[in-house]
Amino acid sequence: MNTTNRITDTLEAAQRAYGDAASFWREGMSKAAGGFGNTEANFKDGLENARRIAEDWVGVSQANIEAFVRSGQIWASGVQDLFKQAAGLVQSLVQESADGARQLSSARSPQDALNIQATLARSFVERSVSETGRLANASVKLAEDAIAPIAARMTATAEKFAKSA
Repeated sequence: MNTTNRITDTLEAAQRAYGDAASFWREGMSKAAGGFGNTEANFKDGLENARRIAEDWVGVSQANIEAFVRSGQIWASGVQDLFKQAAGLVQSLVQESADGARQLSSARSPQDALNIQATLARSFVERSVSETGRLANASVKLAEDAIAPIAARMTATAEKFAKSA
């Protein structure tokens, strides 16, 4: 081969190599641009998911606070009612004690006084046990009622996040 043919072959080879390189570069840039587009879409999706999660947490937190406030209201009202009942019981027992003292002062004999005292003591113990049991039951019911809004919120929150998981 002569020199001209070699130069021509070399130029053609260089042009093919340049064309291949340019084609390779265009394909790479096209893929990169597509990757950036996918990255942007993925980023936007991620931001949207984060926004939804934040909104969910705000809603859950607000509902949880409302449940705690409601629970506190139930507790305060119930404790106030229990104190009123206890005060009424004490007042009633004091009145019964005063009535018992009057009965004792009217006793005609020591045996009569002992009988009155025994009757008063039995009545006092029976009533105290009965009323204490009633107040204990009311206290347990109050605790159950006060915890109910919180328990309901815990259940609702667990269900909400179990569905989203």
